[in-house]
Amino acid sequence: MFEDTSADTSIRYRMHVANGPSEVHDIVADWGDKSFTRATGSILGQVYNSDTNTPVPNILITAGGLQYITDSLGRFELTGLPVGTHQLVAYSLDGFYLPFQQGAVVISDAPTIVDLHIKPTRLVNVTFMVAIPADTTPGVPVRIAGNILQLGNTFADLQGGTSTIADRMPVVRLQNDGRYAITLGLPVGAHIQYKYTLGDGFWNAEHKEDGAWVLRDFIVPEQDVTLQDAVAAWVATKNSAPILFETTAPSVTPPNDIVYIQFNTFSWMEPIPMWPLGNNRWAYKLYSPLNFLGSFSYRYCRNGQCGSADDNQTVGLNPTGRLTSTSFLGQDIQDNINSWKWFENPEPVSLVGSTINPRAVGFVAGVEYQATYRPNFSYFAPQTFANTRAIGSNLAVITPSWTYTNISPLRFQTLAGNDPLWIDSAL
Repeated sequence: MFEDTSADTSIRYRMHVANGPSEVHDIVADWGDKSFTRATGSILGQVYNSDTNTPVPNILITAGGLQYITDSLGRFELTGLPVGTHQLVAYSLDGFYLPFQQGAVVISDAPTIVDLHIKPTRLVNVTFMVAIPADTTPGVPVRIAGNILQLGNTFADLQGGTSTIADRMPVVRLQNDGRYAITLGLPVGAHIQYKYTLGDGFWNAEHKEDGAWVLRDFIVPEQDVTLQDAVAAWVATKNSAPILFETTAPSVTPPNDIVYIQFNTFSWMEPIPMWPLGNNRWAYKLYSPLNFLGSFSYRYCRNGQCGSADDNQTVGLNPTGRLTSTSFLGQDIQDNINSWKWFENPEPVSLVGSTINPRAVGFVAGVEYQATYRPNFSYFAPQTFANTRAIGSNLAVITPSWTYTNISPLRFQTLAGNDPLWIDSAL
């Protein structure tokens, strides 16, 4: 049984900044199976850049297991905290500011006002150089999954309990010597945890020879650095052989679309981009983790929008899906997608337009995008903007969103996974 908040919401995790020997003192507000009545208070404040004294948005503020992402003015509000002393932590989602921690005393039915000043850091070049197993399918993308935004972490509760998105992870490139490499600008002093993956860091993550999970880590140094790594294996067990999924998409599938595959173990998880074979054929080889799956289900969708742009055989948020099971022998599953939901039989439309007089310089012709958001949208944004520009648009209207999280007091806040972060606008 796990702890939860005084409002009976789950606590994902607590944070502590460990700069040396220290003690951690926490207060548990409630247990999942029992309710307690106790005095509570709140912590309110703003976060500032210590060098410029300007507000800092998108900083994760946490105390007592509660979390809040600062708004455009650096403001945060943590309510319903048990009375007592809490560790207040400020964590930069992209690592551009050093972590900050201090104690905050919460008193009953009154706000504790705290202003935080956090130190920005600079970037250095970190080169990841990795050798992968010889039995890796040739030409497939090798990604780096890690604990900051730049390495695919969304800091959200995504499908299946994960927090990473394959589309947001950097892809290492094949070098002349057969190894893979990429150079990233990472912030000095950031604690980086990472792994290599052919999927999203859970599916097709690297493993040790004995099947154990791999998690690498380092502190970004003051100077440029090259990391020399080697992946021992993609498989987690020799008792279950890899499964190759191959599918043929409908001929009407738009040429720029990407077919994704989604797996269901205990629940549907985040979809993963498949590998193009040409002529509307797609493939994905599942190496791991297969040691605990047994029978499981899967399905296909377009552009990662499973639950909407689905294979018509597996439509909706919680379909049964196509069924398969693990085996000692390798498998090659051949599927056909007969049609896509909402795109069953698209017919070409001829647009007949009138003569449009040339407009003066500065005339605005824009496209407004829906406020609906998914964390993988930023991957498709450049192509989206290129498409709208091709039809004459010179302005894109992107509507930010906030999530309702409390009724008394009424509160709207940025919720990772539901609402775009500031970094999502940096396209």
